[in-house]
Amino acid sequence: MGALEIRLLGGFQLRRDGMALPPIPTRPARSVMAYLVLNRDRAHTRDLLIGTFWPDMAESRGRRRLSQALWQIRSTVGEEDCLLTNGDSVRFNPDIHFWLDVDEFEWTIEQAAPGAPDRGRTEADLLGSAVELYRGDLLAGIYDDWLFPDQERLRQRFLGALGRLADLAMARGDYDQALEVAHQVARHEPMREETHRRIMRIAVLLGRHTDAIRQYERCCAILDTELGTAPSSETTRLYHEILDDRDAGGSRTAAAPHAPLFDQDEPTPLVGRERERTTLAGLLDGVLDGDGAVALIEGESGVGKTRLLAEAAADARWRGMTVLWGGSAPSGGLPFGPIAEALGTGLGSLHGKRLAGQLDPIWREQLAPLIPGLASTGNPRATPLGRAEDRERMLEAIALGFEALARLGPTFVVLEDVHWADEETNAALHYLAARVADHPILLALSYRHGEARERPEVWDLLRAIDRHPHSERISLAPCSPAQTEELIRRSLGVPEVSAEFSERVHRETGGIPFLVIETLRALHERDGLDPTTADPEAAPAGLPITPTVHRLIEARLQGLSPATHHTLDLVSVHEGRLLLAEIVDASAAADLTVLEAVDDLVRRRLLTETDGGFGIGHELMRRVVYDALALSERLDLHRRVALAIEQHRPGDVEMLAHHFATARMPDRAADYLERAAEHAIRLHAYDTAARHLARATDALDEIDAHPARRYSVAALREDILNTLARRDEQAVALAVMDRTATPEQRSEVHRRRAVWLAHLDRFTEAEEEARRAVDMARTGSDGGRTVAALTARGMIACYAGRAAEGVVYLEEAARYKGADRKQQADARNALGHNLLDLQRFDEAESQFLAALALFGEIGDARGQADVLGMLATLRMERGEPDPAAHDYQRAIEISRSIGWRSGEAVFHMNLGILEAIRAKVGAARDSFESAARVYSAMNNGRGRAMVLANAAWLNHAYLGETELAEKQLLESLGLYRDIGELRGQAQCLSNLGSLAARQGDLSTTRQLFNESVEITREVEDSWLTAQILWHLGEHELAIGDPTRALPILEESMAICETAGMDDLIVTVRAVYGLALLACGRTDDADAATAEAAAALRPGIDQGYLVSYARAEVL
Repeated sequence: MGALEIRLLGGFQLRRDGMALPPIPTRPARSVMAYLVLNRDRAHTRDLLIGTFWPDMAESRGRRRLSQALWQIRSTVGEEDCLLTNGDSVRFNPDIHFWLDVDEFEWTIEQAAPGAPDRGRTEADLLGSAVELYRGDLLAGIYDDWLFPDQERLRQRFLGALGRLADLAMARGDYDQALEVAHQVARHEPMREETHRRIMRIAVLLGRHTDAIRQYERCCAILDTELGTAPSSETTRLYHEILDDRDAGGSRTAAAPHAPLFDQDEPTPLVGRERERTTLAGLLDGVLDGDGAVALIEGESGVGKTRLLAEAAADARWRGMTVLWGGSAPSGGLPFGPIAEALGTGLGSLHGKRLAGQLDPIWREQLAPLIPGLASTGNPRATPLGRAEDRERMLEAIALGFEALARLGPTFVVLEDVHWADEETNAALHYLAARVADHPILLALSYRHGEARERPEVWDLLRAIDRHPHSERISLAPCSPAQTEELIRRSLGVPEVSAEFSERVHRETGGIPFLVIETLRALHERDGLDPTTADPEAAPAGLPITPTVHRLIEARLQGLSPATHHTLDLVSVHEGRLLLAEIVDASAAADLTVLEAVDDLVRRRLLTETDGGFGIGHELMRRVVYDALALSERLDLHRRVALAIEQHRPGDVEMLAHHFATARMPDRAADYLERAAEHAIRLHAYDTAARHLARATDALDEIDAHPARRYSVAALREDILNTLARRDEQAVALAVMDRTATPEQRSEVHRRRAVWLAHLDRFTEAEEEARRAVDMARTGSDGGRTVAALTARGMIACYAGRAAEGVVYLEEAARYKGADRKQQADARNALGHNLLDLQRFDEAESQFLAALALFGEIGDARGQADVLGMLATLRMERGEPDPAAHDYQRAIEISRSIGWRSGEAVFHMNLGILEAIRAKVGAARDSFESAARVYSAMNNGRGRAMVLANAAWLNHAYLGETELAEKQLLESLGLYRDIGELRGQAQCLSNLGSLAARQGDLSTTRQLFNESVEITREVEDSWLTAQILWHLGEHELAIGDPTRALPILEESMAICETAGMDDLIVTVRAVYGLALLACGRTDDADAATAEAAAALRPGIDQGYLVSYARAEVL
């Protein structure tokens, strides 16, 4: 049987062996199959499917409809095992032989992305294939709610691909193709003015002014019909420019002898950017007044972003401001690369010492690896916090570093090519951008719009920054025909040029300033445009302008000698700057020949020199040179450059890893990839570390490295991925560990897999893996592995709702001999946590005090702060508020001293709860505000949302300020929605439902609880779903509707049983007994409450309800 072909784009269609299969009879069945195929990574409960596709039906009817739909799917597909059913769950079988157009579409776009593996096809070819696959919107004609997020996501990827195709066509000079693609975009986004403006600009480049004017009229009609509005001023201004350009004319004279085009020390003229420069100057003036800002500078390659920023930097220096400049490289490069470059090159030793004086020792230590000029404190290394918290502390240090610089004087920070930024730089910019408003800093970020959209993490960052009130977005468009004429005049230093000359230049270059300048230089170099003797009438006929960017730049390279061309080729394989000694060493030519070649390239402005390093002046130029190289030439040049850098800059491990990997030397690449990962980890740049370790894994596989080395890399990668919560990749690393582990290491593999499974809420499998880990560890001689396995088994049992069982393993771990003191302290701390959950206060206190002493002996301040926070919670629950407040204060002080900002915020928030409980309302508000300030400084929306939710509880429960509480919960809900935190949204909706219930608004109560449950089902959070259903059932019972409460509580109990939540089910069952009693089912109520009472034990949430329910029944 041939492969099943599933097409979902543009509608639902099944094919096999090139023939269409009969349609699945009903629309719901087609929708169910599409849902299962798109979400085939997991099984789905029947309840979830019924709630998704038949939400308004009774459960029994919904189950029949689902069974009928599954039968229709199997009958049509003709493969019984196309669907896997296991008990109450259903899943599309991912192992059958099938092809899915959605997968092919997304894979093709990913292959076209910058940095994708060598694909043997051009980017344009790949994107064209993706566009062909997109026959229409996902499941066009089906309007189910579950579909909309995926539908919109794929639609945006399709539009992004079209936009990039248009960009590529423009870069090639293929304006006819660009126009065709732009029209295609307009058909899909007819109300977006930018799509119409793009068509108008391209039509003008093709000399079709009438078509451009008609497109404007079409835009006016669409906006008037659909929205009742007129075009924006930007669109109208472009329309008038086109009208003026249609009648443009003039004549040309020879270039002046000292034209900027031929003067190496003279920058190219800045033309057509008066408004943008004025905007930046206004932001700089605002910085001088203490108002920080962010400027987003967007535009395609060569449009003049760097030139505009250079002018702004000169304006900033004229105002006495410090200017810092950094940029990202296409390969990612160094973690925090642009920030490190800006801070490192912009701070002399004196400035570095002044900066050091502005920072506390803890933050100086964090920043020292990024800023060579920053004086070392000479203190011991900062206290480790834990991977995620160390990363958080590094981001805080970077933000504080820039703020300290701003205290020394107003600062202009330029970071270029953010579309290439590494993950850590993105995180730091997100952190920093939210804070500059209160400091004299202008942060300018430049990027290419199309490429930024292709990287979701970059596009999300830029959109988040754009939403800040102190952010200004500046979009650079190509030069108009009139501006192109001015650029030519000023570059040549002449009063006027002919209309034919400037029109042709504009038409062939699209008004891109970089290409205009390169065209003029090509004319000068190939056809002798001597500014003192050139015939102004002969130049147009001999103008070496070509229809593609590649041919335009290649025209400039044809006049180079072989040695000079080879030197340019060599420099083109490096994304940054090469030292002169490295160029000489990497070249096969004689030293003098290389030096002469470098001089010639600098004179021709093909190379630029900065701080003793040489690089190709523009990335577009570098790519043209590099793309022209044969594969064998690339491999050889990458090898040569790698060996040269290794001699002169052996510490530049990231660049060495890149060159050796690109040269296809996996043995050398693996060494440097491992070292690059270690360097990234020292900087707490875990995303970058994970990327290096993934490439190291591939390199080690390629050379069939020893299993011990492969295990070591896989184990480190798994640990990093666990921190990043990237579970799919973590599973891959665990598989490598499993294949390469020695018998002694197998217990560690099982332990880590158990933790991974627990994170996925697969507790039954997790406990089995943890049991294997313990059994294997006990047969070995490594006590540390035994303690780690016992701790994991105990914690997993607790996560699964069996805290009492978990304590048994944690007690054994705490008593075990042979572990180091850190493991003993961690085990006792974990044991204390779970004893506290069981309300075994004295035993918990004993374990916490023992852990506190051990953490003190080994100097682990992070551990001490954590234990003090738990001791405070214990004492609060035991009714000892004064000692509890004292412990919280100590935890806050320690957290602040070691730079653990999230810990500081959490302890402030918990102290606020304590103060509220003991009726110190003013102190409670102060603590909540302190927590909110820390979270705001961290740009931590989740933390701010938690503080607001707690403040709402204070205002409602203790002050009776229901309106304020509702406002705070709504604000908290908005924050959770902004960051996409669905669980937080569910909890806020549930709390709002409880608030509505207390106000007697029953309709709103049910609506909010149902919305909350829908979200928890979407994220498959069984615990939270069961919790919210429990509370909804309580509310139904409280208002006298036990009949409605019964099925809600039954569903909550069913979820508890399925997920093994043995503690939660006790309380739910007690409430269920009360509902049965209210319905007159006395015997059933007796049985339910008796079962709940028999299972009651310390630590069960609201266990008093069990005793109350039992008493009511009896």
